[in-house]
Amino acid sequence: MANSIDKLYFSQLALSTYMTCQLKFRRRYLEELYWPRPATPALELGNDFHAAAERYFLTGEKEEYPPPLGKMLENLYTFRPLEPGAVFLPEQQLRLSSDIKLVAKYDLIVLADRVYIYDWKTDRKKIRKTYFQSSMQTRVYRYLLVAGGSGYWGGRIIKPRDVVMCYWNPNYPYEPLYLEYTDRRFKQDAAAINSLISEIRNRPWEEFLTAGDNRACLVCEYSPLCHGKPGIEDDDFETDLSLSWDEIEEIPY
Repeated sequence: MANSIDKLYFSQLALSTYMTCQLKFRRRYLEELYWPRPATPALELGNDFHAAAERYFLTGEKEEYPPPLGKMLENLYTFRPLEPGAVFLPEQQLRLSSDIKLVAKYDLIVLADRVYIYDWKTDRKKIRKTYFQSSMQTRVYRYLLVAGGSGYWGGRIIKPRDVVMCYWNPNYPYEPLYLEYTDRRFKQDAAAINSLISEIRNRPWEEFLTAGDNRACLVCEYSPLCHGKPGIEDDDFETDLSLSWDEIEEIPY
């Protein structure tokens, strides 16, 4: 385990997995017993939207599709149009190699008067500020961009106050969530992320414990290993249906 854990780049999904179920983290990232979630129409729609959004911000060309994808893209073109003078960088992967190793895959980074992080959510649930303002994704994405992303801005140092993160769901186009960043939050995130990674690295193999939430077990892909029966598909469980796209980052070494 020591060799694997030392080489591991921690993503927000890896850290979130550990906080939900330590044993699931061990199985997926240390034992490497990983297999993707079964494809569902919702997951395929999320993948298609992310791919089309990437093409738009790379080429500037708008594509037409039947609904629901077509309507989602129309909402995107209205919400975040290309603008002169700004630099649009879709699907950017950023890694940090220091005392800790972090990786994140950003749906879109826009360099303008400030540095904007956009993350697309394509599930049927509205974006909840109470969840996302302190989620592991928010903490990792903003922290990593400040700590290791200065190369994006022509070598200019990115300060916390320069960063704005936006969560946006094309199914609810008029309800974006913008989250500012501060020096205080950056220091808090640095301490929290470093502490969590240190805890994971120092945890004995046999002390990666199962989740305390039975619903997490019910929808877990490792249920056959832990409970002798497969989990169930439950799109209402607290998860992000666009994660199949984000899992591209899960090549951790």
